[in-house]
Amino acid sequence: GVEMYMTGSSKHLGNWEEKKAKRMKRNGDGNWEIEIYFPVSLEIVYQYMLKDLDGRLVWRSAIVRKQKILETDTFRIHDYITCEEDIQTD
Repeated sequence: GVEMYMTGSSKHLGNWEEKKAKRMKRNGDGNWEIEIYFPVSLEIVYQYMLKDLDGRLVWRSAIVRKQKILETDTFRIHDYITCEEDIQTD
């Protein structure tokens, strides 16, 4: 099995450190989600990764995403990965 993680440019996302990446949860419809609290007006850059159950990196998204936190301090991710261009294996 694998688990989805999110890492990024903010301390809230581990400052790009793989070991500090935030684990996402699988919801009832099989998608991955996470809820993180950020300061309002913060701009974050982030990407997804998959780790096996022993914590070893098995995949990292080739696409880096950017989001500005506007009116609330809660950031909910509802995203999907479907493009072959987004596949990068180590």
